[in-house]
Amino acid sequence: MVFTPYSITLLFISLFMVVVYGYLWPRRGARGVRPLAWLFLFAAIWCLGSSFRNAAGENDAQQLWTLVNFAGIITTPLLYLFFVVEYCGYERHFQIRFLRFLWIVPLLTFAAALTNDYHHLLWLDPPRLAGTVLLWYGPLFWFYIAFSVFAMIIALVILLGSLLSV
Repeated sequence: MVFTPYSITLLFISLFMVVVYGYLWPRRGARGVRPLAWLFLFAAIWCLGSSFRNAAGENDAQQLWTLVNFAGIITTPLLYLFFVVEYCGYERHFQIRFLRFLWIVPLLTFAAALTNDYHHLLWLDPPRLAGTVLLWYGPLFWFYIAFSVFAMIIALVILLGSLLSV
């Protein structure tokens, strides 16, 4: 592994996010803190995976760290939506069952990432260049992108609604 300044910076950002998670978790009884703490933890996983993926030299290590990176990526939009819903007090507008049902998409997407070599629905099988992992995206990836954008738009609408109602 060869750590570049970019990889080292991502490691420090990841460490900072874990420290913030450690600060937030004891305060999880406050409104919005629990999903915010989880958001920081999974963003730390995202940065950690990205750092090690960029530092990894061989393809197998890059693929492993891409999966770690992806575990953080796929959870952050939904955790951000949960944070906004709870912080703005919109829990009454969403049933808990519906919010839990939303976890199916990231979980199935991660399962597809783990088994991508068998179906290539998430990442297509591109030609490999020496020392790099290229990602070409398949139809399931674009479905997840649409899901993430939808979650972020809902969060934005809730935030704007809270801002305008104050």
